[in-house]
Parts: sequence; structure tokens; C-alpha cells
Amino acid sequence: MIELKVINCFKLYMRPLNVNALILLLLVLVGCSSIGIEKQRINYKSGATKVSTLEVPPDLTVPVTKNQHIIPEKNGESVANFSDYLKGGQGIQSGLGSIVLPEIQNVQLERSGNQRWLAVTGKVEHIWPLVKEFWQEQGFNIKSDNSVAGIIETDWAERQANVQEKGLTKLIGKVFEQLHSSGEQDMYRTRLERSKDGSSIEIYISHRGMEEVQQADKKGFQWRPRPNDPELEASMLQLLMIKLGGEGKADVKADQKHKPLNLTGKSSSLQGGLNMPKLQKIDGNDVITLNEPFDKSWRKVGLALDQAGIQVQDKDRDKGIYYINADNAGGVKEKNWFSRIMFWRNENGSNSVKNSEERVPRYRVMVRENNAGSEVGVRNQQDGKDQATQRIVEALYNQLVK
Repeated sequence: MIELKVINCFKLYMRPLNVNALILLLLVLVGCSSIGIEKQRINYKSGATKVSTLEVPPDLTVPVTKNQHIIPEKNGESVANFSDYLKGGQGIQSGLGSIVLPEIQNVQLERSGNQRWLAVTGKVEHIWPLVKEFWQEQGFNIKSDNSVAGIIETDWAERQANVQEKGLTKLIGKVFEQLHSSGEQDMYRTRLERSKDGSSIEIYISHRGMEEVQQADKKGFQWRPRPNDPELEASMLQLLMIKLGGEGKADVKADQKHKPLNLTGKSSSLQGGLNMPKLQKIDGNDVITLNEPFDKSWRKVGLALDQAGIQVQDKDRDKGIYYINADNAGGVKEKNWFSRIMFWRNENGSNSVKNSEERVPRYRVMVRENNAGSEVGVRNQQDGKDQATQRIVEALYNQLVK
């Protein structure tokens, strides 16, 4: 009854009668309650239904909840993680039915320059659902999953402040939800593709962020893009690595072990002059030249497309082509750079072409290897250039030089 009166009191004074007095009152009430701030995993708030997990030390057994998700041991008990199961026996009790999770025997975190990705030994049809499940466990809704292009994209989720709710703090949080808001939103794009030799699946994660800022007239707040965070990308790769059966350590190749891990996204001064991309005019076309072989260039261009918010609809590695559908290349509600280059659309977002059933232009981002390295260009449906191709090249270049 007392809690109900407190809630009604706060709802009454939520009207902007005296903002300063309201803030002061909240500080006093929160100060009287027990507040604990603890280090924990990145906490996101979204409409996704979080998968409740019980964290248990690896040497203990996990209480059985649902038989269809059990990873059995020989004695019928379920082990604490997938890695222990792979190291242990393979005995399966007939009463448990078929095993849902497949064996993924090798997961490595690899790095080339500032790029990091997972190399997973296994079949993509087994890995794909595990990656989707991973993002749902992190508190995200899956916005889109394109199995043809190998891309899983989450919806925007607001990061919550790491405040432990106790007593009156929890009660106030029910009324003033924004008290626990960090003012930041994140979304992630995961790209899966087969390695060159087909022996493993490469998994890349790219981050995009938004931050809440005050409007110029100071009458409200709005969301604006913020730079991608390489540290968040690295953290999510580590968590996904554990999800897929890894040990949570950055297992890099032997020739990379003594190289410092640069999380700033900037190249070292030694590499800067040699490997920096260059934007040039070749035969009247805007072309990005990379002083690297095709494999590395293909990887870099794919990640740059993800970070720029350009949605890949399909790809052909053998031909070196990423297919992008400009109509779905956005991702934020506010008008971004890609929205501005959609000159074929009206202000209300509808297509401005005479024939409304005409397909939205599909562009090709082409990566070609030459004697000096690789070249990256963009073509429209007519195998030519236009205003959009020029701006796509510029956006790619800006991402590649970061």
C-alpha cells in the first residue's frame, strides 16, 4: 500500500512543474536506499526475450531444465560448457534423444592488422542458429537474417547503466525508467562466409552506435550516430567465441602473437604510408586502390560496408562482387548519408520513379586484384556510374582509412 502511494505521488509530480525540486527529491530518495554498482556484462534493453542462463563453474554440473538442450555425459549428467563436452566422452544415453548442438571442435580468434574475426571449423547450417541465439541471449531482437548473403543484423538496443537495483531504487526505476538509461544505443551486424579453402567459416562482427544529445534549441533530445567501437566488437567476438565452444582467449597465429593489439582503429605509423588506401580517378571512374592481396582486400571491404551501414544483399567471392540494395541500406530512423544519396526517392520515403513496380537500383561493389594489390569500384545496374556510386565509393574510402 505504501509503495502504491509512492508511485502515485511520483506520477503526479512527473509534470514539469518544478524540475529542479523533482531532481533533488530523487537524489534524496535514492541516497536513502542501498545502491550497488558492479562490473557486469554489457547490459542491453530491448524487446527481446532474454534467455535466462545459470552461470556455473566448469567443474560443476548444471541442473537439468529442458531435455532437448542437454549436452550429456556418460553418467547422464550435463556438463557446464560445450568445450568440456568436446574434451570428454561421447556417450549418449538413449533416453535423451538426439543432440541439438553439433560438435564445433575448433574456434579461433584471428587478426590481420586491426581486423579481427572468428575462424570456426564446422558446417554453416550448424553455426548459423547458434549465432542468432547468441544475439538473443545478449538482449537483442534479430532485425534481419539473410542466409544467402550470410548476414545477421540486430535491431537497435539501448544500453542500460550498470546500477544494481535494490529497495527504493528498484521502485523508483519502475516509475522513472530513464534513470537507468546510458543515453547510448547499439546494433551489430554479423557476417558469415566460408574461408578461401572452404575448411572453416569466418565470422565478422561490426558495431554501429547512436548517442542521445540535446537539441540545438534545448527543448528536447535527439539521437545521432556515434563512431563504431572496436572494443565492443572485440568483446562480442570473445563472447561469441565462448558460445561456440572456445576458451575465451585470443588465439592468434604464431607470427601475430608479439604484435600489439590496436583497438583504436588507426594504423601504425609504419604501416600508414605503405598500406593506406588511396582514392584515385582511373579512366574517369572513382577507384580505391589497396596495397594488399585480394583476400585481405575482400575482408576489409566487407567490414567497411557493414560499418557504413550498407546492407549486403548477396555476394560472389569468386567474382569479387558485393551486391547492395540501396533501398534497404539504411538502418537508422534519422536521415543518414545513404538516405541522402537515394535521389530516386521522395521525402516520404516512397520511390519517385514513374513505374512504382520498378526495382530499386542494385549496385555492385567490385574488388579486383592487380599487380600492385587490389582495386575497389562501384557500378550501377547499367554497369556505369552516377551520383550514388560516387558517394558509395567515398563512404567506403572513409571507412577504410579509419
